[in-house]
Amino acid sequence: MSSKMDGRRQMVPMSFELIGVLEMRRTEFERKFGRPPRRGEPLFFDPLADVPRRMPREALAAAMAEVMALSGIGGYESVLTHG
Repeated sequence: MSSKMDGRRQMVPMSFELIGVLEMRRTEFERKFGRPPRRGEPLFFDPLADVPRRMPREALAAAMAEVMALSGIGGYESVLTHG
């Protein structure tokens, strides 16, 4: 998987745990909306929404901190405090 930074693509290493979380989120998206996510749609979506939209900020910060912790990326504590 790659991420866009300053117009360049950068490889981001993913642990098996992180891959599992992303697959779980995709499955949850498909269960909720009846189809796979389209480009630009959030895997971390608002579970109360009828259409795909981002989670509320606090919930997203907690979810991202969990993913960062599972993937071994440091600094996730600041996501929770600065969200």
